[in-house]
Amino acid sequence: MNSNTVFSVVDLETTGNSTHDDNRIIQFSCTLVQNNKIIRVYSTDVNSETKVPTRITKLTGITNDELKSAPTFAQLADKIYKLLSGTVFVAHNVNFDFPFLNREFERVGHAKLQIKAVDTVTLSQLLLPMVPSYRLRDLTSYFNIVHDHPHAASSDAIATAHLFLVLIKMLKTLPLQTLKSIMGLNLQLPLNTSQLIQAVYQSQVHQKKILPSYLMSNHGLVLRRFNRHHKQLDKHQYSFPFNDHQKLAEFDHQIKFIPEQVRLMNLIYDNYQGAAPDNLFIATNKGIGKKFGYGLPLTYLSHNQNQKVIVSLGSQESEVDFVNKTIPVIKQLAPFEVSYSILKSANNYIDLNRFFVTLKVVDQSTQFQFMKAQLLVWLTITQTGDLSELLSIQDSPFANEINHQGIKSIRPSQPFYRVDFLRRARNYNKYSNLLITTHDYLLRHAKQISQQNQKPLLVIDNALELNNSFLKANKITIALNHINVLIRKIQGTIKTTHTLSVTDIVGNQKDFKRSLKHISSDLNTMTDTLGAIQKRISTRFLGREFMSSNDNHLHGTLDSGKLRDEYNFETQRLTSIKKAWKACFENANRIIAGPQHGYSLVEQSVIDHFQSLVLEMTREIKKYHEFLDHLKEHSDQLLITVYANQVHDVNNAFFTEELLTPENDLDELLYKYFPPVLLVDNLNVDRRITDFTFAKLGMVSPNKRLIQLGHQQPKYPLTLVNDSPVLTGSYDRPTVDYYVNLILKLLSDGPKKTYLLFNSGSLLRRVYFALTEHHVNERFNIMAESISGNQAKLIKNILNDGQLMVLGSIEPLKSSHLVVEQFDAVMIADLPLIQADSARNRFILNQIGQANNDPFNQFILPNAILKLNQELALPVAGQFIAILDSRIVNRPFGKVILNSLATQFDFQSLRSRRLLFAMANFFKNFVKK
Repeated sequence: MNSNTVFSVVDLETTGNSTHDDNRIIQFSCTLVQNNKIIRVYSTDVNSETKVPTRITKLTGITNDELKSAPTFAQLADKIYKLLSGTVFVAHNVNFDFPFLNREFERVGHAKLQIKAVDTVTLSQLLLPMVPSYRLRDLTSYFNIVHDHPHAASSDAIATAHLFLVLIKMLKTLPLQTLKSIMGLNLQLPLNTSQLIQAVYQSQVHQKKILPSYLMSNHGLVLRRFNRHHKQLDKHQYSFPFNDHQKLAEFDHQIKFIPEQVRLMNLIYDNYQGAAPDNLFIATNKGIGKKFGYGLPLTYLSHNQNQKVIVSLGSQESEVDFVNKTIPVIKQLAPFEVSYSILKSANNYIDLNRFFVTLKVVDQSTQFQFMKAQLLVWLTITQTGDLSELLSIQDSPFANEINHQGIKSIRPSQPFYRVDFLRRARNYNKYSNLLITTHDYLLRHAKQISQQNQKPLLVIDNALELNNSFLKANKITIALNHINVLIRKIQGTIKTTHTLSVTDIVGNQKDFKRSLKHISSDLNTMTDTLGAIQKRISTRFLGREFMSSNDNHLHGTLDSGKLRDEYNFETQRLTSIKKAWKACFENANRIIAGPQHGYSLVEQSVIDHFQSLVLEMTREIKKYHEFLDHLKEHSDQLLITVYANQVHDVNNAFFTEELLTPENDLDELLYKYFPPVLLVDNLNVDRRITDFTFAKLGMVSPNKRLIQLGHQQPKYPLTLVNDSPVLTGSYDRPTVDYYVNLILKLLSDGPKKTYLLFNSGSLLRRVYFALTEHHVNERFNIMAESISGNQAKLIKNILNDGQLMVLGSIEPLKSSHLVVEQFDAVMIADLPLIQADSARNRFILNQIGQANNDPFNQFILPNAILKLNQELALPVAGQFIAILDSRIVNRPFGKVILNSLATQFDFQSLRSRRLLFAMANFFKNFVKK
């Protein structure tokens, strides 16, 4: 491949996506590219001599009537073969188009194409590692490439050709060192894609290319320079403009303010400039711009009072939204310098030292090798080193091999110490007046954040997610055998014979040899002591108190009081483990610090691995003791669940400990470290749940106010089904069949993308597995949360697939509104009434019963009202919303729930058989509007 190579960019439309079935080409298009420009375009319909499926016609617009007069592939084979001969075949998913085309050649008795082929999907994934979607339509949108008719071969081929030209240009602008490192990974890419990368490298290797000023080289890694500078502190006081006239004058008519947004700003500024501010919960309607509404006045307060502001959000999605949309507007309008940082845990950042080591190792996983190449490209782009910028990597096991282990894990002697991303972030935090984070991080580091920033102002957006984040932060999982596994890994690093070991590195240095001897002795002591504890705990609990088993997976709940007593019995042994590890840690740190002359790069990589294991063990020991502390302090509030993979193998068992009454602890864990806090959420708070809302947030302080802000807007249609089976918790076959039949109708006749939300995980699972009996996965794209893959895979499919049905849970919905907006229809299968259908729910109901005389009216009903108000506070224009649980219409408590929604919605009650008609009518009317 060289500058004169002709690339044939091809797209096919076919009767089906499988090369194994009797599918045919119905449209062929080719765009020829040479010397960085398009030189020819050819496109033709193809008579497939078979019937085109309805779903393909809907997708492509190609009908059977149109193809009747088109030539067959047999008639076109010679022409297409001559067109492509001598070129390099290019396609967006070449592993589909190239084999499919050759199969058609074979079918008509023609010779197969024997030419090189390149994949633009793979090139896009490599060169654009931060892009969330690699669909052609999304990539062309990203680059503003005209692509008027997706799924039409002529449009797709031209769009792919333009994309290919962009990718080639990007490939040529990569630093030679980065290209060389990528080739050194020996990537297994589709067909001849690797050869294209090599050809680009060879065409430039003899040129004296100088790194551009925004890049730098460090020990063979090319990195983006960090160019954020700290400006001198502006001590001038700026008055916050209160009325509309002042705002327009101050901001030079740059922005149009919404009246309720102005009221929100003024409320916040008034409250916090006073001598005795209140805790505020401000409930808003969607559309008033709440993030900017609280962000601007708090930025003024921060500057004038020399007090930092912490903005805590419910998810990374909201965090990204705040940074990309709200911060730029605030920076534009504020008359003073506004700087921000994102507070994240260390393991969100890449550790360049650990990544550098992985480049020296050839992984058996081709996926891991490709991720290394993506990271090499990403390092020329990122200024943060935040792995969450990379969707494909952050949820992969590979992330655990390269993520940061904390400030204590890095030393000045390491090659990448000066450019370490975590050090850079921590340093920049000191000079920022806006610190942005998530609830998870806030709850784990509240005391530290408060102390380091002298009691900053705290705003908690997505406030009702705080409760779930608390549960997550306080959930501890202890694997009985994990410490033993870590001990064996540390011992292997010390004594390994097939690679360089820590023993080899310390050589004859007496002090280090003595330290290693002590470490080995203490680790053996820990192994013996842990074995004795495991044996006792296993004998007392495992195999005897399991509640159920499924597919060799055992699980059950334990009496937390009895487990506490057992560990109290083991106090002496547990103390000896803690003491032994303390000695190990001290000796290990002597070796990690190294001799005065330091370690070589190869030796350093081994020492770094040794250190990461030591730090992991330290965290595991700490977690173990947190687990025990919870047992001692909250045993009556803990749900302890135990799991094991096999009946007789107790070594793989683990305990999960959940503190399920967060409301009483939020004040102690969070609020006491800050001045009165501001809580904000999109919500319509019914008067019945005001006190319940504050209780759920653990807001016990008397100086608190709840303020409802919302502008008048037309009521949104909400469809209610009035004849669904009455849900009792048993979920008999007729109930399951009702949902199965409804879903089958939706899949066949409903909108393209539907989110069906279940309150009961048990009902969700039963419905999904009943659907598999109908082989729906073979005909439709349907997924279920926690069944069809992890959350990252689910979100990727939601973003990329236009014809998807998702069975999901109401609980995770609140943190995924940006994802939920992707759907044409959102339906709630069963009302969010807590039911005793799981050990967790039974535990919660028991706790409520012990504290209240009337659990239903004092907790279950207000909790359901709050959840529905929260979920339905965000209707998206053109999105069909329905509740399928007939109790909302037919039960007295359902009417109480409807009263709480009456200010937002117009209700339409109908029978199930009318649902599809109502949906069709809704979309028809929406399109007209």
